Amino acid sequence: MRLLHFAPQAQSSGETFIGVSLADQLRAAGMRNHFVVTPGAVPATARSGHPYTVMDPTTPVRELVDGVVREFRPDAVVTGDYLSYWTAMHRMFRVDPWFLDGYHLPVLPIDLTEWEDTGFAIDIAGAPGPVPVDRHILDMAAYLRPVPIAHLHSGSTGRAYPYRLQEPEPPVYATTRDAVLDRLGLKRTDRLLMVPVSAWQRPSRGGPERTSSMVDRLARAVPELLVHYLRQLPAHVRLLTVGPVPDAFAALPADRVRALPPCPADEFRTLLGSVDAVLTLCLPAVSAIRAVLMDVPVVALSNRFRITGAGDIAALEAELGPPTPAVRAWLAEHLPVDPFRMWPKGLHTILEPILTDNPYLSAIAPCELFDEPGTVTTLTCALTDAGTRDRLAAHRARYLAAIRELPPTARVLTAAVQRAGARVT
Repeated sequence: MRLLHFAPQAQSSGETFIGVSLADQLRAAGMRNHFVVTPGAVPATARSGHPYTVMDPTTPVRELVDGVVREFRPDAVVTGDYLSYWTAMHRMFRVDPWFLDGYHLPVLPIDLTEWEDTGFAIDIAGAPGPVPVDRHILDMAAYLRPVPIAHLHSGSTGRAYPYRLQEPEPPVYATTRDAVLDRLGLKRTDRLLMVPVSAWQRPSRGGPERTSSMVDRLARAVPELLVHYLRQLPAHVRLLTVGPVPDAFAALPADRVRALPPCPADEFRTLLGSVDAVLTLCLPAVSAIRAVLMDVPVVALSNRFRITGAGDIAALEAELGPPTPAVRAWLAEHLPVDPFRMWPKGLHTILEPILTDNPYLSAIAPCELFDEPGTVTTLTCALTDAGTRDRLAAHRARYLAAIRELPPTARVLTAAVQRAGARVT
């Protein structure tokens, strides 16, 4: 079977990794893959060895895709992440995203949000209202859902096809971990906490991206509170940042931070498998997902409270206990604050369906951002307490065992294509 994939991300990202990982699994089963990519997705796609064609905002996209379809003769099309594909075609290239239907091929979106159970509206922190999303996916016969973090079932309409995001990866050898520690100038007794940050989590520097003043404010201010928490971790804990370093991290002792630039997926895998835990402020982050798949503890920070004044702080106090002086001072300076599961953008409501009753949450350690003692204790124990680490490992093991029960990804893909009406060859 021949699959035409789209990687429409503005820059290499976890979504690019998801698309490439799918193609890698299909290639191993003898299927052929070709990508149509934006320039930002070129590095990750090129490293994978899959052939690709580049489109950019100056490209007549429909003519370009016409040529690829004529030459490659795909049996089906995989759009990549549904939201990213729709956004890129609608806003960047200004074409009807569903011109693909004209090829009379099955079109399979990668559904990272379980859209059929949402209101098709993205809640951006501080925005006057939610951002509407095209409902076209409801007219599609089948959609692919990578696990993690999708549920393991076929969804409320039965049209979802859950598949393993990637094949299981072996753990990093002790000698490899030692080499990483040596490279970072760390002792064998040090504990290493990775804090990955993506470019989209930085404050905007101007440009066309859709943002809000609250998104920028949270991008700058949340790391300030996080630094206060990180200062309280045991003295032998070191922080590893991969990607942009939040400005607030400059307030941490220099000897406690190791900062590395973004790196290729293979190098990132080695780093990820060498750390003692990962701290994420984005619940669906691929870095956190890969950590779980590599049996590394993950602590995930989010905020479920909309706080605009004293009454909301009282509601927070009723659930989490009295805010600490540091949290109270931070809130006094930075209100209002909207809920978020993807710092700093928000996306709390839109992610509710995919996270409800999702066993992925049992494989990580979720914390509330404004619960200072809970967050500091969870981080400390995830890094240093043998009992806590064993308990978290047992939860991950159960979750990973469930993922291993999924059929081979090529079989899942074939079933999805058949449902969408293709002749499978």
